[in-house]
Amino acid sequence: MRIGILCSIPEESKHFDLIANTSQKYGGRTFFKNKIKSNEIIIVECGIGKVNAAIVSTLLIQKFECDLLIFCGTGGGIDRTLEIGDVILGESIIQYDYGSIEMI
Repeated sequence: MRIGILCSIPEESKHFDLIANTSQKYGGRTFFKNKIKSNEIIIVECGIGKVNAAIVSTLLIQKFECDLLIFCGTGGGIDRTLEIGDVILGESIIQYDYGSIEMI
């Protein structure tokens, strides 16, 4: 299985073994390859925000043909009881900043 891991900031990506000679650049981002057991891992620092995450997700799917994407550290401190290393599995999604248009 090929797994893409998206990190927003260096603080998140530093916990992975980023092997310099495995890097490839696409869309201004550097993608690093590694292997965990039989899985190929593609790790990338995408930057903060949903637009950056969408761009990098598209690249992971199109260029690297990832079977699974994992977002690392994108919780933004939503719950103070969570600690580094906790895993959150979402059950729903909310578009919170879409905005609204009022017709007059």
